[in-house]
Amino acid sequence: MTKAFGITDIQPESLHELALKFEAPDSKEFQKYFTYFMVSYNDTVTCTEECKSIQVCSVHFLDHESYSECLQKVTEEEEEPTVKDGKGVREAVQEMLNMLHPLPLEDKCQKNCSGTV
Repeated sequence: MTKAFGITDIQPESLHELALKFEAPDSKEFQKYFTYFMVSYNDTVTCTEECKSIQVCSVHFLDHESYSECLQKVTEEEEEPTVKDGKGVREAVQEMLNMLHPLPLEDKCQKNCSGTV
């Protein structure tokens, strides 16, 4: 991580500074992060506008309550939340998750897990 993002260590202060860089428009650091997030699966998938805000919230806020508050602020700021191709944010995030995990979690677990969901 230090090499990938050019940070000296992974102490909270360094990671916070990196996360702040993600917020900048056309942030190269964010683009690199998103490529890693997508596990280099498909480099044609882009994450801009609200999609980017959702990712930045997830990096900044690790507990559910703070993350939800951040998302609420993002959706309040956006009148027409869209990402590439005019898709809604939730649709785009679901599409992104489907690329990473093609089956719904319930289907995966029914086919590959023992026990209950």
